[in-house]
Amino acid sequence: LDYLHSSRSPRILFFVGPTGVGKTTTLAKVATLAARDEKKKIAFVTIDTIRVAAAEQLKTYADLIQADIEVVMSEEDFVASVVRHSDKDLILVDTPGKNPCSPASLSEFSGYLRRLAAAKIPSPAVLLVLSASTKLADLQRYAACYRSLNPAGIVFTKIDETTTHGSILPVLAASELPAVFLGTGQDVPEDLEPANPRRLARRILGR
Repeated sequence: LDYLHSSRSPRILFFVGPTGVGKTTTLAKVATLAARDEKKKIAFVTIDTIRVAAAEQLKTYADLIQADIEVVMSEEDFVASVVRHSDKDLILVDTPGKNPCSPASLSEFSGYLRRLAAAKIPSPAVLLVLSASTKLADLQRYAACYRSLNPAGIVFTKIDETTTHGSILPVLAASELPAVFLGTGQDVPEDLEPANPRRLARRILGR
């Protein structure tokens, strides 16, 4: 999990993506691997106040790995929460699934990121979570819409739910972003693979 290593402390990962792509489950997988294999101290922060079940789901995973968790309601609370957890190695931020091309949604997420910058907190790594089972035209549209958030990479989920993975390559080429992780099922944390050229090639070629 080289992607989780950074000279910055804490490293903040901000997960964004359309509704239903598995952001919360992906976040839990990353956190569990980091806590179990890398012995990192973790905090969950969720700004998803739309789905009550999201916070409960995260709390279950937080209890399992002895991570802290906070639900925040505003940009001010978000900054305060990040400051409170500055002793952690990783702060993983869960966000609500919204229309990815809605100016209002993108402005809301940008507001949280700008507030961190104003507080002189190192910028988070924004990870764009997309489902590999989504048709290519929509994947390309989502990646283009989220470009304004300057994502650091893409996580492709639901690899197991489709037998064709050829859409991954044109999305990566058009966005000029690396693939970071591949989600291959619902099991936490087993069904998460660090993406690398060999794994991507095997998936795209159907091997």
